[in-house]
Amino acid sequence: MQRIFRLLAVTSCMFCAFIACGEEDIVGTVTADRLNVRVKPDTGFSAVGSLTRGEKVVVLDKKGDWFKIKAPPGLSVWVASPFVKDDIVQKDVNMRAGPSVAYASYGILKQGVKLKVLDSSREHWIKIVPPVSVSAWTSAQYISLPPTKAEKKEKLIDADKSAERKTGKGRESANKKSDAKSGDKAASAIDTFLPFVKGEPKTVAVEGFLLPVNSDAVYVTHAIAAKVKDEYFPICYVHSDKFNLGLWEKRKIRVKGAQRWVKGWKRPVVEVERITPMWQ
Repeated sequence: MQRIFRLLAVTSCMFCAFIACGEEDIVGTVTADRLNVRVKPDTGFSAVGSLTRGEKVVVLDKKGDWFKIKAPPGLSVWVASPFVKDDIVQKDVNMRAGPSVAYASYGILKQGVKLKVLDSSREHWIKIVPPVSVSAWTSAQYISLPPTKAEKKEKLIDADKSAERKTGKGRESANKKSDAKSGDKAASAIDTFLPFVKGEPKTVAVEGFLLPVNSDAVYVTHAIAAKVKDEYFPICYVHSDKFNLGLWEKRKIRVKGAQRWVKGWKRPVVEVERITPMWQ
């Protein structure tokens, strides 16, 4: 049986999967404390708004490392006032990021559209509530998308069904051993979850992108993967009772911890003791 690692679907392929599934709205969640929103998918364009951790955004498209999203509240949108009368567009006009033709354009606002004016104090320019047609761009790295229906059915841990059955038997066996030892506090609690290979853990440090592996996983929920172009290649699986790994998803980090091997698995599991961000 072929063993295929599906983590890359979380990023570059996930958007295509959503389209294939026919989702009407793809709603993502912001994972950064503050995330800039720009007119175009390039850091050379000034920020025209920002999002905070936990905010929801509707994702429309993907280009490289950028997501095209529906305009969030507070987005800076301006139009030339000579093109507007009684809050109605009299002639096709550019929507710009600021009160000047020097600012980048979001696109054309068609004649006849009724506007909601926020600020008309500037000469020749008015600030408006972003129309529903307006979109902007933000870094895809800090937008977490829910899994597609197809992905929910996939087992993202790199082991076939046979290995998973062995894992279950190993868990049951470990539980029995733990019960049989009735008072042996030296036995590690994590041994009751996976059939680890006997031996002392090895302290290691691993760098890469932290990605979720399986929505149904109990113990191993994430993996560290190397990124080559737009593809991810798994290095190891990780677990932590100390850190909320969900806060670090899709970020490049360096983890240090105790590495152990699981019977039937091609990659080790690292119990995370320290996390260092690598984007600084």
